[in-house]
Amino acid sequence: MSQTAPTAVDALPTAPSTNAPSTFATLADAFIAALATFRTQINNIATNVYNNAVDAYNNALSAATNATAASAAVAVGPRVVQAVT
Repeated sequence: MSQTAPTAVDALPTAPSTNAPSTFATLADAFIAALATFRTQINNIATNVYNNAVDAYNNALSAATNATAASAAVAVGPRVVQAVT
């Protein structure tokens, strides 16, 4: 698996403010309605980040295993094969 870039999260609408009572209800309705989509997008990003971390860990583990094997092969050195007559 290769790492994938996360998708963008949509900006939330303007949050309501008690300092603007005339627009509070309208802004609150829009803000609350947007939270369901926001939650889904954040969960998707969390899954993406986790999958990328697992992939990076597995790649690092594989690299360490390969480095150990390569180091062991170098330590043994070349093998000389003699023909039997």
